[in-house]
Amino acid sequence: MDEAMLPLDFKNVKTDFVYVTEKNGEDGRVIPTAVKSPSFPAQRMFAAGYSYRGPTRFYAVPGKAKVNADLFIKKILKPMFDIDVPKLYGADAWKVILHMDSAPAHTAKRVVTWLKSRRTKSITKEEWLANSPDVSPMGFFANGYLKQRLAQRNYTTEKGMIRAAQEEYKKIPLEIFQKSLDSWPARVLAIHKAKAFQAPNY
Repeated sequence: MDEAMLPLDFKNVKTDFVYVTEKNGEDGRVIPTAVKSPSFPAQRMFAAGYSYRGPTRFYAVPGKAKVNADLFIKKILKPMFDIDVPKLYGADAWKVILHMDSAPAHTAKRVVTWLKSRRTKSITKEEWLANSPDVSPMGFFANGYLKQRLAQRNYTTEKGMIRAAQEEYKKIPLEIFQKSLDSWPARVLAIHKAKAFQAPNY
């Protein structure tokens, strides 16, 4: 699983900027009216995961919320393991191994204790491999793919953007998820095919 940011610019188009110099005015050309300086759009965090059997639901993290251990458990881990994992794996849900990075909210003692209380298997911080796109499918595939698909959508509100993102994530074909996992290094893929579950990234 992994988390990432989606920009809330609500335009999905490139912005045209006009730069004016003194020479523009001196040579007789019309100087355009002043334009506002571009500003960085607000962002909204989301979380999602996928495995060889398919994706989880798409989770929009509450706006302006600080992602700490309590929020991570309540809004992401609990619904994933209460709903998504059983839906994907059925009776084999107990075999799933959670794969996430070492973000503070992921490695907090409260999170580790919660996972142990449910007997949920996970790749620990000590076992986490080098920080590389090759071992982070959400990072090198899903996040970028989703943003490309959203660029084709039209929405004008935050709710519209979230709804579009949920729809586009759900529409990603299973075979594409599987191909992204097949590109993993052999030792990582062996873990995943043995029921590992790639979770969200913040």
